[in-house]
Amino acid sequence: MVQRIGAAGAELVPISGTQPDLLNRSEVAQALEREYPPRLRDQGISGTTRVTVLVTETGRVEQVEVSESSGHPVLDQAAVRVAQG
Repeated sequence: MVQRIGAAGAELVPISGTQPDLLNRSEVAQALEREYPPRLRDQGISGTTRVTVLVTETGRVEQVEVSESSGHPVLDQAAVRVAQG
């Protein structure tokens, strides 16, 4: 699955199969707010980072990697931290 995480929230896009459900959307939104780099926020800089998330059958995040950079490494790192959480 590819998870797009932006200032407005997370969007899940399956690589294959059925569309997954994000059951903790409000928690993800709070994590995005917490992890968004203050320096970029203050400068009005935003972007979209696409991350690939491997989730086990029990729902544990096993692997997260950036599949498409926002162009801002610090923003990409924040997206990975949110996806890991």
